[in-house]
Order: sequence, then C-alpha cells, then structure tokens
Amino acid sequence: MIKYLLPFIGLVAIGCEDVIIEPTPPTYNLSIDSVLTQDGKQSLEVDMNGYYLLTLDSSSQTKQTVHRVTGIVLKDSTEPYPPEVVDWESSHTWITGDTVGYVVRRIVNALGQWVIVDTNYINVPAGLIVPTINPTSISGDGGEINTMIAPIYGMKGDTMVVTARLWTPYDIHYDTLKIILR
Repeated sequence: MIKYLLPFIGLVAIGCEDVIIEPTPPTYNLSIDSVLTQDGKQSLEVDMNGYYLLTLDSSSQTKQTVHRVTGIVLKDSTEPYPPEVVDWESSHTWITGDTVGYVVRRIVNALGQWVIVDTNYINVPAGLIVPTINPTSISGDGGEINTMIAPIYGMKGDTMVVTARLWTPYDIHYDTLKIILR
C-alpha cells in the first residue's frame, strides 16, 4: 500500500505551487460639495470659477462668521465608507488681542425694565493663534462629512482654501474648495 501511496504524494508535492491572490484594494472617493449656513438651509453663491462667496459679519474685526462645510466619503464609488475620521485644514488663522469679548449681566428691575448690572470681559493671552476651521470630524453612516469654518472680518478680500483628508490603508484621499471672503 505504501509503494502505491508514495508516488501519488510525490506527484502532489511536485505539482503544487503557492498561488497568492492579492485582493483588489477598494477605491475611495472624498468630495467636499458645499458650504452651508449654520442652520444648514442656505448654500452660498458660487462664481463662474467655482469659488464660493462668503459675506463676512462686519460688526467687528474679530467677530467670526460661522458656516458649515459638507461633503461625502464613498467606497468603490457607491458604498458609504464606514464611520472614519476626516482631517480638515484651512489656509487661514488669526491672532487674538487681549480681549475676545464680554459678558453682560442684566436683571429686571421693579419697573419691569432690563438693567445692566455688570460687564465681565473675556481675556485671553495676546498672540494666541486661532484656527478658522474645526480640524477633525467623523463621517456619518451614510458617508456624510461636516465641519465648521469661522473666518473673521479682517480677512475680507482673501480666498480661503479648505482641504479635507481621509487616510485609508492604501492611500491618502483629499479634496479642496476655495471660498472668497467678501
């Protein structure tokens, strides 16, 4: 029995080769597709070059104008990518003075009128660098991504570049958009 089995084992051992099948890595698509107001209802105007136009709050040089940037992450162009961290970057920052704002304490007097009783100033170290974008977000179940930008009036006339990055096991995926601050 062994003399019949040995040639068969030899043929099997010689005739086999290791075949390694590499999986095809998925393709990922990251796109930033709009800039929305804080309530999410009104999209910004887009000029003929594809730049978004954001009108800044002119009531103060350091008052921030807050807007939401949205996009989507897809795997193999159709499936939402599972919840993942997306990194965001903005081309702009600003530097604080010594006071960033104040809190007014008011009460209602005996006549039913508002009366200011105290004003407290919010002080921060002068020279503190303030980013104009939240640096990270997590994609939702449907692949949607969101972050907030907050440029100040002193940036009027500039073009802000916003970049989103997704780090996958195979590559780095990113998209950018440009916003004219007016």
